[in-house]
Parts: sequence; structure tokens; C-alpha cells
Amino acid sequence: IGLDYKVNQDVMLYLASRRGYKSGGFNTRSTTMPTFAPEYLTDIEVGLKSQFSLGAADARLNAAVFRGEYSDIQQTQILNVGGDFQSVITNASEATIQGVEIEGTLLTPIGLELSGYYNYLDASYGQCILGAFDCTGQKFEKVPENKYSITGKYTIPLSGTMGDIDLSATYAWQSDIFLNLTVLNDPTNYQSAYGLVNLRADWNDFMGNPVRLSAFMTNATDETYQVWHIGTYQSFGYGSGQFGEPRMWGFQVSADF
Repeated sequence: IGLDYKVNQDVMLYLASRRGYKSGGFNTRSTTMPTFAPEYLTDIEVGLKSQFSLGAADARLNAAVFRGEYSDIQQTQILNVGGDFQSVITNASEATIQGVEIEGTLLTPIGLELSGYYNYLDASYGQCILGAFDCTGQKFEKVPENKYSITGKYTIPLSGTMGDIDLSATYAWQSDIFLNLTVLNDPTNYQSAYGLVNLRADWNDFMGNPVRLSAFMTNATDETYQVWHIGTYQSFGYGSGQFGEPRMWGFQVSADF
């Protein structure tokens, strides 16, 4: 359900509440836990959507405060059943998520566009039992408490039918996280705060044709960061995981029909 209230033609307030679910299913390889139940999320959100002028620039600002209640969260576990390690999905926990989101855009008359967002998220489990591990009260894994991103794009118009060129740069930062809920005593199960820089250049309507030529570079500063972790530290003395993509660059050609 949702309610909207227009303060004027440029400002709208809203209130929304939703209930969603993820369907249950079957653990086809498990003899002890053959099925798992649906997962449910009920949330409420209060927000603001606005547009206005800052001098000669056009601006947009949106903000929201939200809270969600999970029940019967589906968790994947590795269980030892008679010496046979089985991957099963169980309904292991309840959780609460709450936070704030702010996003904005500024369009200037000189071809420069600035945009960004900030997100604060407090996500923690209520009742949570994963096999022999009690995760009650723990924070969500892989969920940073704070995130923000800033993007600048500058458009250069070319003469005649040559098209235009967009130059853009994005910096995205997130606070520290842990990566695996069930191995909290592993010192390698942690990723400190980091930021990524992405760069891009697009030549639109190339020479009057519906063609776009692009060059890009992701993770321009070649930041090293962990995105996935498995708990091998207690058994072998070292952590195992997967890292994010290193610096990459390339070219693209696209056409509109």
C-alpha cells in the first residue's frame, strides 16, 4: 500500500508498506531436511522526492527512511549427515533492517552533471541458529553500514553532426564488513573500508551516425578487496576467499537501430 502527498508541483512526500516473499522449495540431496519454507519481508518506508533550481542549475533530491522485518530467512548450510557433507537450505533466522537513503543530481548549464547517493543500513539478525552456530544479534555478512558514491559527467558538444563526447568519473566507497557469518573467529574473514574509481568516455552519435564509441577503466587505482570468504583458517591456518576484479580497461562499440 502507498500514500502520496504533493506539497507543491516540485515536492512530494510518500508513505509505503510492502510485503514480499521468496518461495520455499526442496533440498533434493538431503534426507534429514527435505523441504524449506518461504521467506517473508514486511517493510515500511517514508520519503521525499523533490526537484528545484540552484541558480541556473536544475537539481533533484530524494530521501527515504525505512525499516523491514524478515521472518524465516533462508540460509544455506553445510551439514555433516553420517559423514556425508550436504549443502541444504534451512529457515534459520529472523532479522531487522533499517536505514536511510539520500540521492541527488545537479544539472548545470555548462554541460556538467553531478550526482551521488549516501546509504546508511543497520541490518542484524534476531533469532538465528545455523547448525551449531548461534548468530543471534549478529550483523548481516557482506553488508556495509555506510556507503556513498559520487559521479561527475561532463558533456562536450562537437561541431556540426559530429556528435558529442561524455567524460565521466565515479568514486564509490563502503565501510568495513565481515564476509562469512559462521566464521567470526577468523581474522581473515574481514574486509576493511575501501573505495573504487571508475572512468569512462563516450563519443555519442559518432560522425552523425547512431553509433557510440566508448573507452572505460574500472577500479582505476587497482584496489585489492575481498568479496567472498570460506572458513579454512581454524583448520589450516590461512583464509580462503575470492577477490574483486582488478584494474581493467577496454573499448566498446554500440549502435542504435
